[in-house]
Amino acid sequence: MSTEISQDSFISLILFLIYIQYLFSKIRAKFENLQSLSYIDDMMLYIERRNIDKNVKILKNAAKIAFT
Repeated sequence: MSTEISQDSFISLILFLIYIQYLFSKIRAKFENLQSLSYIDDMMLYIERRNIDKNVKILKNAAKIAFT
């Protein structure tokens, strides 16, 4: 019995969207000013503040959460 889900399956997309929603809410809870946009499997995190050094630091920390 195989438990693999093929990447082109509609279930795969639904599971991905559920995970992404959880991930975005986790990141937004930690970083108030961080915004996110997504379309299907493309994602973007951005922040609008005047201090570029703080922006970079926040985005790096958010990326650590997203990719670990």
